[in-house]
Amino acid sequence: MNNPDHIEGKYFSKDLPLENSAIDLTSPLWTVEEVASYLKLQPETVRSMARRGELPAIKLGKVWRFRKVAIHEMLASMG
Repeated sequence: MNNPDHIEGKYFSKDLPLENSAIDLTSPLWTVEEVASYLKLQPETVRSMARRGELPAIKLGKVWRFRKVAIHEMLASMG
């Protein structure tokens, strides 16, 4: 769904309205390049993982943004 008032992905309920979501709007957002550097991945790999829902991400227009806290939580949950 391409509705800007909804988010989709593995880490969020499909079609979850933004006003009812658990997104912390005060959390710093990282760019694709910042996440790629942090995870030691190529930027295109990060974009692909975001598209597939493998990384917690928010698409704002044509660009992906990643909550720093969500990336840290994801890594902590992995082991």
